[in-house]
Amino acid sequence: MTLDTPKFLSSWWQRGEFLLAMIIIHVLDHLVSDNLTKSGVLNEWGNELVAAFEHVGGIALALLAVACLVAIIKPFQRVIVPLMAVYLSFAVVHLVVNVVAVLLTAEIRRGQALINLWDVVVVYSMGVFIFAAWYWFLDKITPGGAFLFPLKPGEESARTLLDYLFLSFNTSSTFGPTTEPPTTRPAKVLMMMQVCSSLVVLMVLLARAISG
Repeated sequence: MTLDTPKFLSSWWQRGEFLLAMIIIHVLDHLVSDNLTKSGVLNEWGNELVAAFEHVGGIALALLAVACLVAIIKPFQRVIVPLMAVYLSFAVVHLVVNVVAVLLTAEIRRGQALINLWDVVVVYSMGVFIFAAWYWFLDKITPGGAFLFPLKPGEESARTLLDYLFLSFNTSSTFGPTTEPPTTRPAKVLMMMQVCSSLVVLMVLLARAISG
């Protein structure tokens, strides 16, 4: 795969889209980790594990975000793509940890009101944004694109982050691609990972709803 880095993030609008996604991902990650450690639903070992990963992982995620920010603003063409790939990969690791932590609380929250399902919603939203950023990134660096977006006759392809949010939301909600099928193996792998994450979140949601 060849990376057309001189054209990558060529406009401030494109740079702003990715920076906005990074901010939202970081905020959602902090919200779910903070709720898990303060709500008392985890045992002492679980609290320490989540808190430790939040501190270490949060710092690493923030440093990667700053590095991406500097590389994008300058821009440092040779390091933009690797840095963004590392950041998004680490964000997926955070998502996996949060999904596992929420899974461990599926039975612990028994008997509480369904309004307390908000942390499941946050994890779900975090997954949607992380994979939307991944789809945006992968589609930009893949020659010819990584997804087949339907276009009207004579319409030029000028996709924004909103298009990838729509794709990611549909993938999480329907457990598979809908109107924008993936055309590359990396895109298919990412979609399978997102579907697995969504299925686990759905299992937690059902477990809490039944026990609630």
